[in-house]
Amino acid sequence: MPIIGSKGAGSAGGFGGIGGGAKINDPVSFHYLVIAGGGGGAGGSPGLSDNSGGGGAGGMQSSYPSGSTIELEGGGTYTMTVGTGGPESPTGPISQGNDSVFADGEPVAVTSTGGGGGQPYTGSPTSSNPGGSGGGGGGGDPAGSVNPGGSGVGGQGNPGGRGNNDGAGNGGGGGGGGKGGSGGDGGNPGPPNSPSVNGNGFGGSGAANSITGASVTYAGGGGGGSNGANPSRPFSGGSGGGGQGTNPGVSTAGTDGLGGGGGAGGSPGGSGVIVLRAPACAVFTVSPGCNTITTDPGGDQIATFNVTGTLRI
Repeated sequence: MPIIGSKGAGSAGGFGGIGGGAKINDPVSFHYLVIAGGGGGAGGSPGLSDNSGGGGAGGMQSSYPSGSTIELEGGGTYTMTVGTGGPESPTGPISQGNDSVFADGEPVAVTSTGGGGGQPYTGSPTSSNPGGSGGGGGGGDPAGSVNPGGSGVGGQGNPGGRGNNDGAGNGGGGGGGGKGGSGGDGGNPGPPNSPSVNGNGFGGSGAANSITGASVTYAGGGGGGSNGANPSRPFSGGSGGGGQGTNPGVSTAGTDGLGGGGGAGGSPGGSGVIVLRAPACAVFTVSPGCNTITTDPGGDQIATFNVTGTLRI
């Protein structure tokens, strides 16, 4: 498929001057936002899922408002792959989110990496159970004294938090990493309802972007699991669609379309999204029907891919 390449931002909207009316098959320059699917929050052995790690947010990359646009040649059809979230896994292994890819298979493809899944809590006293790596790293398992969170992909997300344990089974899973911040370390609490309870296994914060014409926060990490000895302290997900960690028994999914990580307790991650912004005069279509083209008040066209589909210029 023909590809032109990338162009530096020109006008305030990021597009260089375009004279006259555009024609069918003219090349089009696009700003992009590419969000991958969030990682799933970990489950664990029966009765132990409340201590598991939260899912990491899907990786986030954007050229808007000041980065270089990517120019695609006219007359072509380009694949936009939207990553789904890591699936629900109440007692299973790490549940990785899926990648999202702008212009999949082309030389200028932009790939955002799916969020790392949280580490399930097995109860085994080991220090080698890190959370999964991904766009945002998944939270760690608290079975040992300290288990690390997964690493985030450089520039796309941040690491997950550590899982901690006080040696008496009163641990907490780490929160998943978000685009805007790392996941919190799991609590290392004292007795139930004690003032010393350290409820900080929160999901990492997301990051805002206004490519759609309104500021939206994306890619928040999922909350880690609260310790079984103190179930009244769930760990909240990060801003940008991160799910809440288990209470136990209450765990929420990452938000679809934002790439949020799933909350600990086995909840799935949220699906990603691809948003493209082009000049008003550009001529292109998107499919299938649940992907849309809208017009910004300033005149630019906004293409939103909620599911995998095609862009036709």
